[in-house]
Amino acid sequence: AKAEYTRHEILIDKKEFWSDIYLWLNTGPRFRFGSITVHGAEHYPRWFVERYVSFKEGDWYAPAALAVTQSNLRNADRFSDISVQGELNAEKNNRVPVSINLKSMPAQHIKVGAGYSTDIGPNAALIYDNYNAFDEAQHVRVSILAAQLNRSVSILYKWPIGKNIGSEYIAQASYQNQTLTAYDSNEMLASVGRQWSLRDDNSRNKTTSLEALVNFEQANYTVADEVNNSFYIYPSLQYTIQDFRNILRPISGYSLTARAEGASKVWGSTANFVRFSARGSWNVRINRQWVIGTRAKVGAMWLNGSISDLPPNLRFFAGGQNSLPGYAFQSQGPVDSDGAVEGGRLLAVAGFNIQRFVSKNWAVVAFYDAGNAFNSFSNVHVLQDVGIGFRWYSPVGPIRFDLAHPLVNPKAPAVRIAFSVGFSL
Repeated sequence: AKAEYTRHEILIDKKEFWSDIYLWLNTGPRFRFGSITVHGAEHYPRWFVERYVSFKEGDWYAPAALAVTQSNLRNADRFSDISVQGELNAEKNNRVPVSINLKSMPAQHIKVGAGYSTDIGPNAALIYDNYNAFDEAQHVRVSILAAQLNRSVSILYKWPIGKNIGSEYIAQASYQNQTLTAYDSNEMLASVGRQWSLRDDNSRNKTTSLEALVNFEQANYTVADEVNNSFYIYPSLQYTIQDFRNILRPISGYSLTARAEGASKVWGSTANFVRFSARGSWNVRINRQWVIGTRAKVGAMWLNGSISDLPPNLRFFAGGQNSLPGYAFQSQGPVDSDGAVEGGRLLAVAGFNIQRFVSKNWAVVAFYDAGNAFNSFSNVHVLQDVGIGFRWYSPVGPIRFDLAHPLVNPKAPAVRIAFSVGFSL
């Protein structure tokens, strides 16, 4: 606001055919953020609303920081009529006050939906959310999913604490019934713990978090025609980092999630195990038309006992849209003496893709994936697939439609359809 050109001049010599342009800009003093005032959304605690602000008083003034804050508030699913304005006309002592004006949405939402997922088939969902339980911004979610291959009921409770988005206490419980190609299972899972946000700049596009949970799981299952049941108490620690220019348009950036967990018979668990898994993706935009990307999943487990002591969700399987899309969901891995897939102790799957934009929001993609679940590095049966597809980068995130063909051990169908909405690894 205090910048000015101290010289703005064009000199022209028509006879000599030359010209000189002089633009001398005096930027003036650099501004900082001044006081931050929040108006509206009175039902939410002020400390909670301030978590969505990506700057603090005294930081260097930047319009981009205002835009990030507006995006955070919009994506919170709690506010409408959001306005984040730097009041340059009210600047004093090189500090610009900021005014945030909000209108609360109804705290309780009910969502009903139906759709189709390649991994679990036709599905319908009913979701109840209360985003402001006890007027303390605590989030309660009850979800019911009915799908061809997966039925589940879950309740999730999050109690936000601290100044950073993503710092919260977590309690959750769920029941899930699955009837997949390789196994049938019934699982009851309850977890309690804490999540810490490790970043101070509060941006949905860039997050780093650490989650510590204690998990209680009761399961009965049939894998490779063998019926078993198990009970486990196991702590888990999960680290997640994500850095994208725009999470709704994840064509430039990376993400990584690493998880470690383990159980002991001393705590009442069926078997002793230590398990590690990680998944990640990396994308880079070469120019306006081309994007290249990679993704990978790895896992390793030490188990004192038979693989049959573990429920399917703790074993490693391959196959499915975010693994090997040319093969059915969770259908691949080591086999027993009768040739039935029973899951493994190790996992390694990686893929490469290249996208070409044909318009601002539409792209075509070609991809290749390889890997499998296995029990030892000396006995790895590598599966491969190739495919083509489309991407639409919609306002709610990328919508993916892919056609994938298995190159190793192809089984009907020869071409599998993979479809999803939103960001996924």
